[in-house]
Amino acid sequence: MAEVALEEGEYLACCGSAKFAKEMAAASPFASYDLAVQVARDIWFNRVDVNGWLEAFAAHPAIGQTASSSGQGSKIGAQWSRGEQSTALATATDSTLQVSMLKSF
Repeated sequence: MAEVALEEGEYLACCGSAKFAKEMAAASPFASYDLAVQVARDIWFNRVDVNGWLEAFAAHPAIGQTASSSGQGSKIGAQWSRGEQSTALATATDSTLQVSMLKSF
């Protein structure tokens, strides 16, 4: 199995938290995907504080919004966003969709 290693900027594009990106890049490379996920969970829940979480959430577009319309954007980020949006919409309940529509007004 191949090592898992990304640059800090790639982690930042994925997550949006500078602290998370810096910590993941410093811990890289990982011997396996499972180890990368384990370390990511540890960093996210034990080293990134509430401000880092808010930074990450703010970096992602709201459901129904595109990465470019939220002011964010790299090509890969836009691709990820489209995938996340389509999954969210495909799995949403009627009540979730209603709340989402109300928030967009």
